[in-house]
Amino acid sequence: ETVHYRRPPLADGDTHYVHLRAVDGAGLTTDETLHLGPFRIDTTPPGNIRGFAAYGVEPPSTPPLPSSGEVPLDLNKWLTSPQMTLAWQVSTDSGSGVAVYEITRVRPETGEQQTFRINAGAPSQWTPAGLSDGAWGFRIRAGDNAGNWGGYSDLTLKIDTTVPTPVLNSPSHPNSER
Repeated sequence: ETVHYRRPPLADGDTHYVHLRAVDGAGLTTDETLHLGPFRIDTTPPGNIRGFAAYGVEPPSTPPLPSSGEVPLDLNKWLTSPQMTLAWQVSTDSGSGVAVYEITRVRPETGEQQTFRINAGAPSQWTPAGLSDGAWGFRIRAGDNAGNWGGYSDLTLKIDTTVPTPVLNSPSHPNSER
């Protein structure tokens, strides 16, 4: 026979144990007790990502990313190189600890999305590959060891690597090659 026991929700962040003994209809109990635990309750998501930025080889506006010498990119301008590193400040989680960062790359023109996961023990940076000309969106969030997810931080950038071809129009030489 299966017996279900329901109790009020356990407190978040506390450590809990379960102790089981069987009791029959006559009130006889087993000599042994099954001890399970500790169980730690964590229903709190990690903190939101802060400092989410793109670093690369465009002209600098602030100090470089310490590990590579790359500088923060001005995302209000079209970027002339698809080579970059996305970096962020490490998220915090007072419960089970941050386990993973999830980055979603979105191509607004097509709706194409790709999701990448980075272990929290790795450096808090990622280098996207395969970026072609056009707009790109990136979303990042932290997940903890209990499966809770923090809120998203977003950034959008535009890439244009195509060099324009100059056109010369001259009223005095309309058909001139030079």
